[in-house]
Amino acid sequence: MEPRQVLYYHRRRRRRRRRRRRRRRRISSSGLLSSSFHHSHNNHQQHHHHRGQHHQHTVITPPNNNNNLIFFIITFITVIIIIVIIHIIVIVIVIIIIIIIIIITIVIVIVVVVINTIKFNDILSSKAFLAITIRTTPSPTAPLSKNNNNNNNNNNSNNNNNSNNNSTATTETIKNVAIIIIIIIIITIIIIIIIIIIIITITIIIIITTIIIIIIIIFAIIIIIIIIILIIMIIIITITIIITIIIIMIIIITIIIIIIIIITLIIIIIIIIIIIITIIILLLINITTTIIIIIIIIIIIITIIIILLINITTTTIIIIIIIIIIILIIIIITIIIIIIIIIIIIIITIMIMINIIIFIINIIIITTTYCSCFTYTTYFISVVTVVTVVVIVIIIMIIIITIIVVIIIIIIIIIIIIIIIIIITSIIIITSS
Repeated sequence: MEPRQVLYYHRRRRRRRRRRRRRRRRISSSGLLSSSFHHSHNNHQQHHHHRGQHHQHTVITPPNNNNNLIFFIITFITVIIIIVIIHIIVIVIVIIIIIIIIIITIVIVIVVVVINTIKFNDILSSKAFLAITIRTTPSPTAPLSKNNNNNNNNNNSNNNNNSNNNSTATTETIKNVAIIIIIIIIITIIIIIIIIIIIITITIIIIITTIIIIIIIIFAIIIIIIIIILIIMIIIITITIIITIIIIMIIIITIIIIIIIIITLIIIIIIIIIIIITIIILLLINITTTIIIIIIIIIIIITIIIILLINITTTTIIIIIIIIIIILIIIIITIIIIIIIIIIIIIITIMIMINIIIFIINIIIITTTYCSCFTYTTYFISVVTVVTVVVIVIIIMIIIITIIVVIIIIIIIIIIIIIIIIIITSIIIITSS
């Protein structure tokens, strides 16, 4: 039902009640004028008293309105504090994951280098041993003493060469490991410092935006209270002045109402823009953290490949290049999925904003068509509730976005760790074979 139909329905019900009461009075007044007069007079007074009570119940008192606004401000502040805490927790978890990945890669690099050096030295010694055994096999025609002397000399020279080669290889591998560990530690320290600076700037931005939003809401509440007082005063003045001045004052009231509606709409649009900016900042933070993790993992993979290229043939190089291409394809696909999810979430939030703005415009149209002193309080309460709903919806969307991004980052890290383990095991198998 439309609001006009609702009003007409209530008016019809009131008329029917009045007709029934009049019929009852006529039936009850059987002949006696005085009793009927007193009875009707008393009923009339009771009816007026009942009407006055009804009007008193319909009036919305300002303290309740103030309590609603204070409750809205408190909930808004607590919700923003919850957002800040959740985001800080997410960033700390990401930093811990980065540190764990770097420690694991350092350990893997050390193990791989040690295994490669041991395998390489074993291969050298086994080749030398095979050569020695081939040379030491006595021929059936030659005498034994000469062969034995020659073989002893060859054994001594080969052993000396092998020991020198082993010592130089181990020193070179230790130097390479130390240099790579120092590079990884420096890169991690730089990345952690950058992440800490980003966290500090983001928290400062969030705190400043919350303070701005709270100041805007307080100014809006003050403007609303002043405008309500002005409207009440204008209505009281219009009752006491002549009909011509009443017409002029009605025009002024309509202008003031239009100004009020424009001011409230501007305030709501500013709040919505600030919230959208905070959402975009939070999304950019999540995107930067994922990009930093991917860059760290690519650097670690490249360092492992540089270390292992010392003892690797062309076939293993081709295998490693294929595996790196697969890793890069997986990373690109995950980045595209993250971007698509973020675009979908932004579109959903924009649609929610548009629906809420349409709802506010409908409320404004209803309040302007049925304008009275008390509908303004209900109008402003409805605006405040709509703003709270907007804030709650946006907070839920931000929490969902952070959870999705964290899950995607964890999945990417697990996939890349599995691929690194496969690369290392394949390289060890190839070098040992």
